[in-house]
Amino acid sequence: MTHTAPSLFSPFVCKGVTFANRIAMAPMTRSFSPNGIPGPDVADYYRRRAEGGVGLIFTEGTYPPHDRAGFDPKVPHLYGAEALAGWKRVVEGVHAVGTSQPTSAKIFSQIWHLGLQAGGGKPSPEGLQPVGPEMPLGEIQKVIRAYGEAAANAKAAGFDGIELHGAHGYLIDQFLWEKTNQRTDAYGGSLIRRTRFAVEAIEAARAAVGPDY
Repeated sequence: MTHTAPSLFSPFVCKGVTFANRIAMAPMTRSFSPNGIPGPDVADYYRRRAEGGVGLIFTEGTYPPHDRAGFDPKVPHLYGAEALAGWKRVVEGVHAVGTSQPTSAKIFSQIWHLGLQAGGGKPSPEGLQPVGPEMPLGEIQKVIRAYGEAAANAKAAGFDGIELHGAHGYLIDQFLWEKTNQRTDAYGGSLIRRTRFAVEAIEAARAAVGPDY
């Protein structure tokens, strides 16, 4: 690929998916899904972004199926029949845009677990309490499974891919930082050990969707 402006608008293929261009829309929290269910207005919102020519859309953060993933009742879920039906409409609307072109618009779901921030913490590792013993090992395994279930739900709803939110002081990020991860078990200590939670979350998602997704 040459580093020229026209290359931004040329298609490319990744994991068997053809993207119309190299322009992507970043995820932005909107809180327009009452009871976690994205409605027709949400479908219209993402369809209009596809009509604007974006090659890849990342959705706003979606909560995985874990009871402490987040606190905002208007953030969309990535679980439950009604929420997944809503996302299916979103995906179908985005895919319908550009069908007369070589490829339609593509859309990924961002999976977002707030961790300690679900209790109202500030989005900075320095402003949070340590992960430490607050999350028992059994709970860690439940969250990891939730990432896998959310990934499988995204694929079933028709999304072209997923993104795990691992920044901004949210759960995955909390395990990575020394100040927020003061565990003394296999999930804390050295940098390598602090990455274990992220690795296992990725592995769970990959196992749920297969090698080619």
